[in-house]
Amino acid sequence: MARAARAAGYEVHVVTNVGRAARRSRRGIPLHPVPWKRGSFNPLAFLSSVFAVRAIYRRLDPDLAHHVALQPTIVGSLAASACAASV
Repeated sequence: MARAARAAGYEVHVVTNVGRAARRSRRGIPLHPVPWKRGSFNPLAFLSSVFAVRAIYRRLDPDLAHHVALQPTIVGSLAASACAASV
């Protein structure tokens, strides 16, 4: 999806937990690593992820954010709403 968006003329960035597969598959798309753990119930780690994504969103000021999977959707939505509230 990211490659198709880039081919359509959009500026695309990927925010994800970085593993070896992510490093190989990004193909020139800017990558912003966020260290989150799947299945973690640690509220401090969760808030840390929200603040990390919020910092990226503030720096990039995206017009559109596409979140995939439950945890990134919640983290990204909270980060985006915090950025919108501070404008």
